[in-house]
Amino acid sequence: MSTTIIAEPELAAEPAVEQEWIFTFGHGQRAHSHGSRVGHDLEAEGFPLHNRYVRIAGTYEAARAEMVRMFGPVWSMQYQSEAEAGVEEYRLTELVITGRDRER
Repeated sequence: MSTTIIAEPELAAEPAVEQEWIFTFGHGQRAHSHGSRVGHDLEAEGFPLHNRYVRIAGTYEAARAEMVRMFGPVWSMQYQSEAEAGVEEYRLTELVITGRDRER
């Protein structure tokens, strides 16, 4: 008798080193005050976020937590570099978050 065990693939451990991370938004995603800490400070409620990206420095987990704090679930992917995120290839525009928005 034999038993087959199917294990989930091991996830690569993310480095605990601080670096700059690039976060992108999906098509149709918009800033809303109920889902985004920065929604009130953008020009208008429902400001479109697609084709934009945000830079956040920190460890993988700390940067991700900051992105969730500022945008809630309204974002798409986290990348290690602009090249990996396709900033130039897809002509993404940086959404600059001011200090006041980061403090909320």
